Amino acid sequence: MANPEHLAKLKEGVAAWNQWRLENPSITPDLEHADLRHAHLEHADLREAHLEHADLSGAHLEHADLGGADLTGADVTGLSYLGLAPYRRRMMRGQYRGVQGLSSCYGNRIFVRDASDQDYRIPSRSSCTAGGGNSGSGYGD
Repeated sequence: MANPEHLAKLKEGVAAWNQWRLENPSITPDLEHADLRHAHLEHADLREAHLEHADLSGAHLEHADLGGADLTGADVTGLSYLGLAPYRRRMMRGQYRGVQGLSSCYGNRIFVRDASDQDYRIPSRSSCTAGGGNSGSGYGD
């Protein structure tokens, strides 16, 4: 279950949430099984968050940073995360890198595909410095 303090902070709004994240960088948000249906989480810092089995159906995640978050078993039905293709993937650059559990998300195949795309479209710094050989931008646009 979600940590009640974390969930309460998120429900205060994105500005309060992001400020709390800045002030508490060592805390990993626990929003497991949280009911976030239709939540407005635009620009929210959800990096490394535990969102396993969360209900994100109809939530608004435009420009939210989900890098490294765990979405195992999350319901992403009707999730709003960006505009229409072809701009959608370009706008997602880096915001979903390292997201875990995408293969078990359900309800929005396009979101799962686009978020999964991030890891191979954007080379990590280590792959570039280790002779990854990628002379392009890595964005595939």
